Amino acid sequence: MIYNIGSVWKIISVFQFVLPFLVMECIQRAGEVVPVMKTFYICGVSYCGLSIVHAFLTGAKHIGLIGTYLVGNKFNISYLFILVLILYIYLCTIKEFPSIGVIVHFVIAAAVAAYTECSTALVGLAIIAALFLFREKTASILKKFRVMMLVLVISATILLIFSNVIYWAPIRYIIEEVLHEDMTLSGRMTGFEGVFPAILYRPIWGSGFQNNYVMSMIFTGGMADLQNGLADILLSFGVVGVLILLGILYMSLKKADKVQSNAFIMMAYMYIVLSAAEITLNLKFFVVVALTAFAWDKNLNIDNFEIIDTDKQCTGDDNL
Repeated sequence: MIYNIGSVWKIISVFQFVLPFLVMECIQRAGEVVPVMKTFYICGVSYCGLSIVHAFLTGAKHIGLIGTYLVGNKFNISYLFILVLILYIYLCTIKEFPSIGVIVHFVIAAAVAAYTECSTALVGLAIIAALFLFREKTASILKKFRVMMLVLVISATILLIFSNVIYWAPIRYIIEEVLHEDMTLSGRMTGFEGVFPAILYRPIWGSGFQNNYVMSMIFTGGMADLQNGLADILLSFGVVGVLILLGILYMSLKKADKVQSNAFIMMAYMYIVLSAAEITLNLKFFVVVALTAFAWDKNLNIDNFEIIDTDKQCTGDDNL
């Protein structure tokens, strides 16, 4: 059964995706991007620290997906650590923090993902590492809309149409021996059989954000969602929603700065690739896209990726 909700709640549902863009544009217009990014970073580090302590005290790892990490589950806590890593890379890019910290943040984020057994976060960190190491060569390429759209299409279809790819020996080894997952990807491959019937039920406008859970359960035989980012948007908002998404991505990449926005562009690509098997094109993704578009300072003339050495210290007005 499809349920309808009032106009007020529909507006709220849409506004939560628009709000990050409004906030970041106001911050950029006020010329306060760097102080705000530092504040985000400090808040992120503080919350990550509290989450680690809380997880050990409560034994959150042993409670499963409902484990209490202060942010809900293993996915949220792992992605929060990755966001802190990305914020640090951004601050390195604008010559605020030393480069050695990138390695420290990466190791900590990987340790948290491993401890919480969040295999998708480990894959995400591998993507971030590769893009970071080759950022000078890939920055211009990643900023192109057609490249992002190509990656989005491949990620959305590869496990739905070319599902046998996971049985290729190298990929199978990574799934079973490195990530310690089964070949059904925790039941995803079976549930994927219901993805196309679900999105074709109401293809233009979708079944509604509020009906996503029910529709997923019906068509996949018990999965709480479609486990595919683009398919999830099609289910909720239809083709219209996907076109709006593409429009937002196009405008955000066009507005982004090649160097200062690169860290956030890397995380956006990470979410897109992970959307092949997770619902990552959600509010967290839109926040990163908003950061891509507006989290750069027009007054900073940074045209390369050379970052400061470990002897650099933040002094004077650099501190909050």
